[in-house]
Amino acid sequence: MSSNPASKFLSRSPLANEMPQTPVRFLIVDDHAAFRLILRQMVESHPHWSVLAEARNGYEGTLLAQTHSPDVILMDVVMPIMNGIEATRQIHQLAPNSRIILFSAYHEEEFVLSGMLAGAVGLIWKDQLDESSLEDIVGPPPVPESEV
Repeated sequence: MSSNPASKFLSRSPLANEMPQTPVRFLIVDDHAAFRLILRQMVESHPHWSVLAEARNGYEGTLLAQTHSPDVILMDVVMPIMNGIEATRQIHQLAPNSRIILFSAYHEEEFVLSGMLAGAVGLIWKDQLDESSLEDIVGPPPVPESEV
């Protein structure tokens, strides 16, 4: 599949209408430190986003999600110890208000269906992951109260 599958989730759970009008807090879950750094820089370059914590696998991600209750979790699908699909299932039960966006380097259609069934709100291929694709799922930046 060459297009971004995230659009398959967007009609199911548009985050733009559900997110509070405060900075969006992220948890990053990926087994590669270099990619976590890239994601951290992408998130922190956005004026209304911040990173709460990082995890190296799905198991650590479930613990941190329960502890920190992030607004958004960016999670790799393929990881050791616990993969992103299983972690999504567990986090969906433990921290149901956290929105999980999966990403993968492998363009596997089964990840789209498995991710949706597990409770993810989106899936983005790693080679298409950028601030714009995240904004499409997370929604536009909050409007300052003085402009409302």
